[in-house]
Amino acid sequence: MITITMKKSISTLILFVLIFKLNASNNIQDSNIYNWGDDLNTAKSSWMFLQNAVDEKNYTIAVPKLHWLLKNTPDLNISLYISGAKILEESVKAEKDATRKITLQDSVLWLYDERIIRYGDEANVLNRKGRVAYKYLAKRRGNEEALFALYAKIFELNANSTLITNVPSYFKSAVQLFKLNKKPKEDIVNLFITVLYFFETKETEYTEQAKKLNMVSKNRKKVISIFDKNVQINCEEIQIFFTESFTQNPTLKKAKTINNLLAKKKCINCNLFIQTNDKILEAEPTSKRYSVAAKIFKQKGKLDISYEYFNKAIELEKNDTLKAKLLLEQAEIEVKKGNLSIARKKAKESITLNSSNPIAFEFIGDLYFNSATNACTSSDVLMAKAVYIAAYNMYQKAGNPSKMNTAKAQFPTLSEIFVRNKKEGDNIAIGCWINETVQLIKK
Repeated sequence: MITITMKKSISTLILFVLIFKLNASNNIQDSNIYNWGDDLNTAKSSWMFLQNAVDEKNYTIAVPKLHWLLKNTPDLNISLYISGAKILEESVKAEKDATRKITLQDSVLWLYDERIIRYGDEANVLNRKGRVAYKYLAKRRGNEEALFALYAKIFELNANSTLITNVPSYFKSAVQLFKLNKKPKEDIVNLFITVLYFFETKETEYTEQAKKLNMVSKNRKKVISIFDKNVQINCEEIQIFFTESFTQNPTLKKAKTINNLLAKKKCINCNLFIQTNDKILEAEPTSKRYSVAAKIFKQKGKLDISYEYFNKAIELEKNDTLKAKLLLEQAEIEVKKGNLSIARKKAKESITLNSSNPIAFEFIGDLYFNSATNACTSSDVLMAKAVYIAAYNMYQKAGNPSKMNTAKAQFPTLSEIFVRNKKEGDNIAIGCWINETVQLIKK
């Protein structure tokens, strides 16, 4: 329980900040020396009490002693500021009163600054200050620019040694300024690219350390989530902001981030998506990724590349139903190339894998129906109209009555059959690329 004396110590602790700052020496202190001040016995007794409290994790009772030591022996030793920060940080967690909690938070931040003034090591100490600064100050209005400046300095001084947990705070502080129209979108996107590269570097560093890798992954996801929720970006902007960065350093992690962002924004029909997708495929080939790229190439008219990618997708695909669909995609490419017989062959392969799928039968029916007016025209009326019977048969297998009726409307009349010495039910061979025999059916 916090006593009245302790409450007074807590509430007044922050008042000594300015006094200490004025009295602090400009010279960096020797951290190996203990300066006990004028009251040696009280100082040593207070220090021992404070250290025991920390060892026993009984932090709140140490606050009055910490207050006394900071007031009377500010140059005691660097350990005073290390232990003091721990005591106050834990006291912040335990404190229920909102006003006293803020006082304690400000005291924690001041301790880190005072430690730098007296003992230097700015990069390391600011790195540690960053662990709590955002948590303490983000909800207090007017601290946005100061917070960003703090984390920008932490990142500048520490670079790849920046504590992983400080990076989301750095990015969030920048996003807050963006939301207040104090930072342009371009700065936020560039920072996003920078911190993602930081995480990639840490992942390489911690390759054999599962716990740290998990922490990197967790904080990386936080940054990506913050970006997704707060930064509206269109397809053109993604390409403008990310193409150069990826081209200069095409890492797998960067490829995945950009590729996912493009996919979320439905920007898959662009070169950057293909480039990042190809990078991912080098390391992690999957049927789905190959098929997505194949469809894009198909839309762009790059049929040979598309066909090759569909081949790779088919090789990797284990599900026969999905493989059947991929074969139909290839069949459509063969049609565009004018290879109708190969297109039919692909469709039949699709049927072999999934006989219950009507699309392949309908596809062949369309091939036949369209050929009646181009590839398989004939001066022989029965021969010409027999092509529609072949189409009808396929539409029937597909279970498509609408197309069956359309094909049936082109069947020969009974008189057309009769005058050629044929009757309904007779076989008639269709030439051209179809090369099939059908039974005559009248209109």
